[in-house]
Amino acid sequence: METHVLRTYTMALLAMMTLCGHIPTSLKREKGADSPSAVDYVQQNDSSTAVLTVFFTKGFKSDTISVDIDDVSLIHDHVINTEWSTELADAISIHSRAGFLVVNNRSDTGATTLGRARAELVVRLSHKRRSYSFPVDLKKGKYLFISLKDTLHFELSNRQPFFD
Repeated sequence: METHVLRTYTMALLAMMTLCGHIPTSLKREKGADSPSAVDYVQQNDSSTAVLTVFFTKGFKSDTISVDIDDVSLIHDHVINTEWSTELADAISIHSRAGFLVVNNRSDTGATTLGRARAELVVRLSHKRRSYSFPVDLKKGKYLFISLKDTLHFELSNRQPFFD
């Protein structure tokens, strides 16, 4: 009974916050969550720290990609092109907010939560009907560069990139 009251209170509080404009209505929940939870609220916490930035760099020419991180889909069938002047095609930034990993969505629809903060992630990229997985140890680097020549190339680094 106590759990039901708490869940009802949480849902009412989230509904009020949504009406007041504090939480977008289209936020995605943590994988496996069946009701509104603290995860929804955490996504709006302004204090965040960048944990990993994925840069798509050289070699992309009207290439269609899909990106998942730990089996959570972030980009699906997105066409990217490398800009010749910066050698940058696109980027995804993952932040830690209140103990959770969060990715801001490309549109104004909110954010996607990847679950609790942890030291290792798996980035999966689909390109030309092939899937490539790359394990990322966040202790070894916070910048992942993905380039394309004949095949995809993944490079993890601690050095902050410089793009003109």
